Amino acid sequence: MAGLLPFEFPLGHEPYPMDIDLEADFPTPPRSQTASPVQQQSRPRQLKRNMMIPLMICRNLPQTSMEWKRVLAFVKRDYQNGKYRACLSRCNEVLDNIRQLTHLQAAHLIYLHFYAACALEMQFRSMQHSTHRVKLLKQARDHLARAFALVKIEDEDINSRWRSSSAASSYNMHSPCSSTSTRMLSPTPSLTFSDCETQPVKIKRRKRVRFSNPIIAEPTIIEPMIRPDSPTLGFDDMTSEVPSEQAFSAPVMGIKSAFASSPTAAFNDAPNMFEFEDPFARDRSIHRYSTILDSLRRQIATHLAAIDAEVAAAAPMVPQVPLNDEMRALDLQTRIARLKANGWQRRRFDASRYEALRERAMADLMG
Repeated sequence: MAGLLPFEFPLGHEPYPMDIDLEADFPTPPRSQTASPVQQQSRPRQLKRNMMIPLMICRNLPQTSMEWKRVLAFVKRDYQNGKYRACLSRCNEVLDNIRQLTHLQAAHLIYLHFYAACALEMQFRSMQHSTHRVKLLKQARDHLARAFALVKIEDEDINSRWRSSSAASSYNMHSPCSSTSTRMLSPTPSLTFSDCETQPVKIKRRKRVRFSNPIIAEPTIIEPMIRPDSPTLGFDDMTSEVPSEQAFSAPVMGIKSAFASSPTAAFNDAPNMFEFEDPFARDRSIHRYSTILDSLRRQIATHLAAIDAEVAAAAPMVPQVPLNDEMRALDLQTRIARLKANGWQRRRFDASRYEALRERAMADLMG
């Protein structure tokens, strides 16, 4: 490796971790004894080109909170502009490389899975009944199922953490203050009656000064309008600019073991809505996020029901397995018995019609 130069990263960016086996992902062809000098010179260039491919993939993935906002904004823009294939490819590119991502939140995965399913849904709507359409239907159903499971896990985690934080805050409010208890237990110098008599009391006249503080308008927090039928999912904090990064940001949660495809250490550096000192602001933020999750759960359930109906309608009829002679005779007797029980009568062969036709034909020939 002495002939290769180290890659230079731009200023302000650290090199991203690469846990990729180059020999497994990009195997080199076996050397032949009759290789020409030109082929031997081209092999180092090919190896260098193969080493640059994983690095380019890592650079395109979001690694900071601002890059996540930019990627999600691009996904939303592609969907709104009707570029459904570009939207789907961008979502799949991020979801396929989850292990290399940092600053990952549950809302990010829900966002990507939902938009991928919506992009697939818009694609198979314009198709006729075919196997490719059924394949797109199944892919959309898989994305929606994953998003539904993530929403359920996120909602349960938020509710459990909210109960524990509420119980802790109520306990701290009703518990006696430590400073008061230490003050009561510590010996303090007390003044006796004799000391009060010996010390003269001096009363100083204080000047009364009237002043008024300037009225400072408190900043108002504008709540985003959440529409149940909107594909933006209500996560406006990800794509819109906010006055501060810590103001009522979406909560962060580690994905459960069932969806633990990314490292859990990526969730440690993210902001937490449970760190609000004001319990009212904390409860309001949690209530708003729970409302968004509940609305999103209803949307996903509606999409899942529609896609399941489409899959059931597009499923081909399963051909029956050919039966042998014994099974065919048994099936015939069973059907005859069932029909006779319902009042069915088996008609015998009537040869009178054919005899009349034969006599008429013979009369025509003789005449």
